[in-house]
Amino acid sequence: MKCPFLEEVVVRYCKAFPITKMIPQQYADASCICLGEGHTQCSEFCAALKMEEGEMTKQPETTVVGGDPSFFPPGYYRVCSVYACSVCPYRGLCVAASAEERAISTVRGFFLLKDLQYHEKHLWFKVRRDGTVRVGLDDFGRKLIGDVSGVSLPEEKRTIQEGAEFLEIKSGERDAVLLSPIAGEVVRVNRKLQEKPSLLTEDAYRTWLVAMKPTNLKEELPKLMDADEAEGWLEKEVDRLHQRAETELGMTVADGGELMIPGRIDDEEWKSLIGEFLWIKP
Repeated sequence: MKCPFLEEVVVRYCKAFPITKMIPQQYADASCICLGEGHTQCSEFCAALKMEEGEMTKQPETTVVGGDPSFFPPGYYRVCSVYACSVCPYRGLCVAASAEERAISTVRGFFLLKDLQYHEKHLWFKVRRDGTVRVGLDDFGRKLIGDVSGVSLPEEKRTIQEGAEFLEIKSGERDAVLLSPIAGEVVRVNRKLQEKPSLLTEDAYRTWLVAMKPTNLKEELPKLMDADEAEGWLEKEVDRLHQRAETELGMTVADGGELMIPGRIDDEEWKSLIGEFLWIKP
């Protein structure tokens, strides 16, 4: 039991201050400048924001505030610690979107984000307002690959044809060369993956691989599935995985979660398995 003389209170402090500073109790209510839009006028906040932005790669200026939560320059999420997206005046400049805005659906333990589109080879797509497309690996694909230990990305400004070698993903000593799902120019690559490839294992939907400018975007869009279509497709993919594992690999697979298959099969079986579900070089 908790001691009846123990008092619990909410403590607020400012970590933007040169020394972590407690906010006095008399200023800790709703009228506090730190709790409203007035915080943007705080000199310490402005200094901290400027320092954070100075560490980032320079991004094109945008006047967007609110709206589509996917249209955020990379890097701005680093200034956020509370993820109160609905009331944040900077939500138009942030890669972090609230769970409510980026609704998640679950298909037998595998996740889909409803604001993305999906390719049949377990890649997700996000079409941006400038006509470029971000490409990433979906939850099913990254769990099938296993823990990611390395990612080799294509060169920027390179033009890639559909079905050409795209990028390489390593899982321990194993590696798979993925083929490009579309034709187009590689505009940007996610260089953070070269420094920390485990980001792909930790959060496949926040960790994009490349940004491409499709040769013909209108022709590519009909090939993709929206989240509602993807739910039915993913259900069939899970059934196919179960059948493949039970009949050919002799193992039972539980729905969703962290798949244990990669650690229980040899290299040839692993490459054959992901080759059936992902689009990899033979």
